[in-house]
Amino acid sequence: MARSSVFCLSGGQSVWTGRGNRLSAYSYDAAGNVMNDGVNQYLYDAEDRVCAVKSDTTGAMTGYIYDGAGDRVGKGTITSFSCNLSSNGFVATSGYVVGLSGEQLTETNGGTGWVHTHVYANGKLLATYTSSDTLFELSDWLGTKRADVGVSGCETTWQSLPFGDGLTSSGNCSDSSELHFTGKERDAESGNDYFGARYYASNMGRFLTPDWAAKAVTVPYASFGDPQTLNLYVYVENGPLNRVDADGHMSQPPGYGSTLMGPRCGSAAADMILCDSGGSPFGLDYSAAEANYDAAYVAQVEWVSASTGNKAAQPAQAQQQNSGEGSSSNVDKRNALADAAYDEAKNRSTNWAQGNGAPKCNVFVCAMLNKVGIGGPTYPGGDNPLVAQDWANPKFKVDNWRVLGPGEAPQAGDVAAYKESFSNATGHSGIVTGNENGTIRVVAAGSRSIYQTTAGSKYFGQGMVITYRRYTGP
Repeated sequence: MARSSVFCLSGGQSVWTGRGNRLSAYSYDAAGNVMNDGVNQYLYDAEDRVCAVKSDTTGAMTGYIYDGAGDRVGKGTITSFSCNLSSNGFVATSGYVVGLSGEQLTETNGGTGWVHTHVYANGKLLATYTSSDTLFELSDWLGTKRADVGVSGCETTWQSLPFGDGLTSSGNCSDSSELHFTGKERDAESGNDYFGARYYASNMGRFLTPDWAAKAVTVPYASFGDPQTLNLYVYVENGPLNRVDADGHMSQPPGYGSTLMGPRCGSAAADMILCDSGGSPFGLDYSAAEANYDAAYVAQVEWVSASTGNKAAQPAQAQQQNSGEGSSSNVDKRNALADAAYDEAKNRSTNWAQGNGAPKCNVFVCAMLNKVGIGGPTYPGGDNPLVAQDWANPKFKVDNWRVLGPGEAPQAGDVAAYKESFSNATGHSGIVTGNENGTIRVVAAGSRSIYQTTAGSKYFGQGMVITYRRYTGP
């Protein structure tokens, strides 16, 4: 039986949605991609990325180009509504130099002419250089630009509604940067925002395409205990005032998700914008014992792609696979484990935080295993959970768990660990919550809270050999 619900647009208009959470007022293709939203028409390539857009009002047509990593690197005018670059008359109007996380660093005019360059601090837009001015962007808690102040003396303020629609400005600075709603690129030709994995239409408060994952899953990026995450078009679980989306896939608290570290505390610039009264960015504890892997408060939910040092699935020796690993019961348990860990990170749980005097990452892993009925491995004759170095040692036998072999892709519900000598720990361990094109997301316990980060990043195992284990069942 099809389910329907009411969706309210900013103007107060309500439309009914039918099966698959699609809006009845718009047309969709077989994959669920919006073909016409009443403002624009869209075409998609084989990977369901918008490759062409046509304005219903002016008839103007624009084509988009992506690189091998899936990042948009250019746009231009087209003379026929097609994605075929050899026949649609494509003429480049903008080219983009993108950073390791897909953020726009520099824009050109489609040829060799420079347009502007963006400067980021802690993953947030700080300033924009143009040929005529240097503009400093002031953003709100969501990362949405609210004011421009230029070296030239110009000043401009920006206003918009909660879902990013209704953007207006007042002042005398030129709009040198198209980064507006939560710091994402707003395309003048369509009014949509480019989030990396998908395009977001602020006029309807939804993504144009359903969410997707690199590997087949029941519901991509969903937590089954949170019904809002089951809608594949929804933007940040319909909570735009206290959630953001880093890459078009997942909702997360604002202020996190950066792969770019800002200035260290102690400098005047850092103390003005990044540091708390304790002299650390967003309350970070930069003790020597944690500096290589924690940074939990800044990177609490770093949903973006890893840029360095990922040595996933390279243990020295693999144990024999248990034949029960693929049973529906064990798969369900591993998925439940990933969901349980994700929920702790999403809620910024402090139950296992080192700063509270509680035990460290191994106790968190054990607690999650117990929570979903797997049971956390302990040492013989006691209740002490396995420490990180034993999870990480491929020669250390753990009943009902096997070490992934070289080339095997970690999956949600696997345990990740690496060995490193800290003053108060043997390494670090966590729970895998997803793997998208080799970007492995891990939830672990940090000094302040439970956080999610990317395996191989500075917050979990950069430059280390990470061992992954999979539950195979009793």
